Amino acid sequence: MLKAIIIGSPGAGKSTFARRLRNLTGLPLYYLDMLWHKPDQTNITREEFDTLLNDIIKKDSWIIDGNYQRTLEARLKACDTVFLMDYPLEICLSGAESRIGKKREDMPWVESEFDEEFKQWMIDFPDKQLPQIYELLNKYRKEKEIIIFTSRKEADDYLCNASKKVSPGVPLSACPAGGFAAERQNKVYMLQQRHKAEPLFAGWDETLIWSCLQNVMGHIYVDDIEAPNSVMAMLGDFCFLAGKPDEELAAYKPDCCKQDFMIMIPQTDQWSKVIEKYYGEKAKKVVRYAFKKEKEIFDKAALEAAVAGLSADYRIEMIDESIFRQCSLFEWSRDLVSQYKEYSEYRDHGLGVVILKEDEIVSGASSYAGYIGGIEIEIDTKEEYRRQGLAYAAGAKLILECLERDWYPSWDAQNKGSAALAEKLGYRFDHAYSAYEIWGYGCNNGE
Repeated sequence: MLKAIIIGSPGAGKSTFARRLRNLTGLPLYYLDMLWHKPDQTNITREEFDTLLNDIIKKDSWIIDGNYQRTLEARLKACDTVFLMDYPLEICLSGAESRIGKKREDMPWVESEFDEEFKQWMIDFPDKQLPQIYELLNKYRKEKEIIIFTSRKEADDYLCNASKKVSPGVPLSACPAGGFAAERQNKVYMLQQRHKAEPLFAGWDETLIWSCLQNVMGHIYVDDIEAPNSVMAMLGDFCFLAGKPDEELAAYKPDCCKQDFMIMIPQTDQWSKVIEKYYGEKAKKVVRYAFKKEKEIFDKAALEAAVAGLSADYRIEMIDESIFRQCSLFEWSRDLVSQYKEYSEYRDHGLGVVILKEDEIVSGASSYAGYIGGIEIEIDTKEEYRRQGLAYAAGAKLILECLERDWYPSWDAQNKGSAALAEKLGYRFDHAYSAYEIWGYGCNNGE
């Protein structure tokens, strides 16, 4: 790492992270706020700013702190490493408020109040600026090392682990880029430079894999971080195995994975044999159903009619913070929100609706996971309210909300009933495929 940029949520602590990274690496640090603002609280012209920034970019090494999205792509082209801080809004608001009245190295004056215009900009950031940042990162993901933090603990852990990897007297800037960006557990590595796994997943049209590769959700594990031969994409209860069959990878259970149930999807018959050999009777082979990803196939009028046809006894609402918490309380509705640790993550990256009877949630359609440009749909209905058309209405509403946002609502069916509902909503069947439901995940047949 010789040229790094630090971007993301305002108030997340980008400048603090930048200073710690500077102290660790010895790289020179430049604050864009210090370039743009004058001590009298005015600013220089865009032309002056661009000239100063270009002079910095031409240098042999640097850390540049700040968003300034008008010039972000120029910095992306020039850097080798990107740190993105994507934190919950309440954390960022608290961080911004805590620095009021304090002298800072990264700002030429002391803020005396929490400016309301800036506060509103922060509130709008997850919906307006952040999607644009992710779009740019996706464009450069094969060329740059991109490291995304979703909490301050992740950033702290990264710096702590990095400091342990640097030999005394050797600056981090002299270490290979990404040399400390992968977590090793035995002979399995968690991959940070996720684009390296893309060739092994080539042709696998599965959005949960895309979520992992795009570093939106989930994790990638490999046998070799520099030139992986075997790869595992893991998100929630799903695990996708590709490349060269590897029993150690199939058996590996990350520390972050607490459940003893996993749905494993093998890329090849050879992977199936590895799963069957290792898990034995704990691996139940099942058939799932994939659907074509065709954005223009939906009949909006039919979907709107499905929503309008809901009985007057029920009402549809978007999932807000209160509904999010209610969904997480019940076993039948938990998967509507289970992949999001907090509501703030769901608000920023998820989407969903529920159907209520009076004030009771009885059905819902939501994003099991998200990826750049879409979601993977999860639909659940409370047992005593099934077979009343509620899942159909909820699914129709969620698809309409996705289309309104120009997102693709991907569908993968666990069984024939789910497949029939998908076709009723307008999806077209693609193919059936084999998967394994593992009960006792992480334990071999002899344990």
